[in-house]
Amino acid sequence: MLSLTQNLPVPVRIVIETRRAARISLRKKQIILRIPKKMNAEAKYKVAAELLEWANKTISNKKLYLNANVNPFKEGTVVHILGHAYTIEHQSVPGNSVSMLISTANHKLVFRIPIHLSNDDDQQKSLIEGVFIKGLNQYFLHEMRKRVHELNRLHFNADIDKISLRYTTSRWGSCSSNGNISLSTKLLLVPPIVCDYVIIHELAHRFEMNHSKDFWNLVEAAMPDYKKHILWLKEEGASLII
Repeated sequence: MLSLTQNLPVPVRIVIETRRAARISLRKKQIILRIPKKMNAEAKYKVAAELLEWANKTISNKKLYLNANVNPFKEGTVVHILGHAYTIEHQSVPGNSVSMLISTANHKLVFRIPIHLSNDDDQQKSLIEGVFIKGLNQYFLHEMRKRVHELNRLHFNADIDKISLRYTTSRWGSCSSNGNISLSTKLLLVPPIVCDYVIIHELAHRFEMNHSKDFWNLVEAAMPDYKKHILWLKEEGASLII
């Protein structure tokens, strides 16, 4: 069974467990294949082959895992944040921890990397990613809150409680019944108009906590071309560096 996983871009974890049916999950850093324990060896192999074939096609069609085997935080890489281009710069420093400085004046992301990690791509990528996400959340939260309130005043005038940025992989945003709006950190990296669509989507939930026709009418009234932004998220969202 393991030979079936050789051409996939990320590791495959195969779990044999008590369950009724086989299932495959495409996680951010691995693929999890769950197989029912009661199946015989031939049936296990067959279902694994079918699910992994589906995974391969899905990965190809949706352009998943494009950054799985590269370090997207290399020096000189350009990252777009809220529509502005930032160039990554590395500084070798003593110590054991990675830190990030954001210069909006020079449009630079400066990663201060311990000297002993300077030439280790794998360790760099792992450590920088966490610092990058945390830094984005802290530094750009004010900008995102400002944009939510702007779009709310323009289109909805809804009651809003808290607005937060959180790193999520399964959803772009959420809105609770008491008016808490949570937006994915990844929205900082998409085109601003696409980010606006997600904000409008969540604001519309202040009036319709569902995806009914009335809900989509609210979204369309605020953004008539919203469907093309949904398509962008589906086709390009998986290629973001985080």
